[in-house]
Amino acid sequence: MTGWWRRNRWALLALPFVLLLAAGAGSYRVWNFWNPYELTDPVAGRSGEPVRFTHTLEDDRGSYTVDLTVTAADPVPADHFTDQEGMMHYFPRSEGSRVWRTDLTVQADPASPLTGCQVRLVDGLGRATLYRTSPLGGEASLGLPGSPCVPPGAPGPSPDFGFGLEEPAATRPATYTVPVYVRTAQDFVPESIEIWWETPWHLSIDVDADAEADAGEEG
Repeated sequence: MTGWWRRNRWALLALPFVLLLAAGAGSYRVWNFWNPYELTDPVAGRSGEPVRFTHTLEDDRGSYTVDLTVTAADPVPADHFTDQEGMMHYFPRSEGSRVWRTDLTVQADPASPLTGCQVRLVDGLGRATLYRTSPLGGEASLGLPGSPCVPPGAPGPSPDFGFGLEEPAATRPATYTVPVYVRTAQDFVPESIEIWWETPWHLSIDVDADAEADAGEEG
């Protein structure tokens, strides 16, 4: 037994370093696997300034291009939204949370499909909160669009994913503004808004949120 230890002592001494390298290679493979699903390739901008974003995607008809210019306003607290009929609806109060409103002004070819976008707010601690209607509660769960980057009454054409859906009759305007509402933790103050259709490519727009603004004021 003593002879075996003597013959293999150099291999045994090197073993911790081999394991460390193997772990590092494994970590890289894990990162390389998950990286396409993260938002790693930004097109950067600042609030109040137009920023253009283009991205080619695929649907059942082939490839199509998302091509739009977005100008994001600074987020402000909100306590209500106005539906398509002009009716005002208040968000239910939820302890430990608040709702932010960010207006997006969009310029795009009305024939370009823009539905299916995702939007999230990110704060200075790196916390991210995704746009979803259900956390807003009340009438917002049904009264706000699932895709926040298009006007709910005139979203324009949709990608064809084999569901047999007809394109909406209403033509989307070439320029329009849509409010995006996100419920976050009470201490969450947005520092950027991120918009994407397919990861890892996305818009990342720095914003200067006004936490002291009147929540009842329309933007």
